[in-house]
Amino acid sequence: MERQKILKLRELINVFAIIIMCGLYTLIIDNSFNIIIFLQIGTLVTCCLYASSAFILFLDKRRKIFNLYKYLSLGALGMGFLTVSNVILLNVNLSMRLIYNSLNRMFYIIFLFEVIIFIISFININKEREFKSICIHVTIATFISQYLIFRSKSYFFKELSLVGVNKTKFIIEIVLVLLYILLLRVIQKEEKNFSNEIFLDFKFYVYSRIMLIIFIIIMPKEYNIIMVLISYFIKFIGNYCIFKIIALEVVRKPNEYLYNE
Repeated sequence: MERQKILKLRELINVFAIIIMCGLYTLIIDNSFNIIIFLQIGTLVTCCLYASSAFILFLDKRRKIFNLYKYLSLGALGMGFLTVSNVILLNVNLSMRLIYNSLNRMFYIIFLFEVIIFIISFININKEREFKSICIHVTIATFISQYLIFRSKSYFFKELSLVGVNKTKFIIEIVLVLLYILLLRVIQKEEKNFSNEIFLDFKFYVYSRIMLIIFIIIMPKEYNIIMVLISYFIKFIGNYCIFKIIALEVVRKPNEYLYNE
């Protein structure tokens, strides 16, 4: 147990170091800390983590890979494409308030996309499905999510864009918490399929997501730089865990995996 705590502390330090490097990079580019540049760089790092986790599996030559990691890799790739939208948005000449409004909607849509994809991945953990069909379904879901983020004019999605507390956002936040609790239950049912380290990473990922949503609920109505940085740090912990799960399982332990299979 003590060793596990030390490992998790090291991972938190790794995430913190990445955030610091992103901040230092903004100083080199702009000679001052610019929150927009920081978010752009952080978004690119997140996208690279998601995309690389998918390509790790695509480029792997072994055929016998646990189905779950194929599903997760495709879901991560879809989230990577959605995350790139942040960079495009942040390059538009908008006021900070309008940027936060758009990031608000993007936050809720991406997290709904993420948790639903992961729940489906675990539900289908022992089912053989054609890889191409999974690709098609994830691609369609990605385009629908992109449309909802940027094009939907419905009242519901306009409410998600507003800064501050409102009924629609609160309902979605509660739904997200419940979905992540459901995901945790599904993960616990499949504990026997994972090493102890991978299982802890899955739990750590879910806990970080629930913590982030709770933080969003209780944070002040008006955003400020400190709140944005804290929320981004908590979010990046989950991103790091997902990348680590796929990289650790597929790259660092291929021989062990094949032996167990």
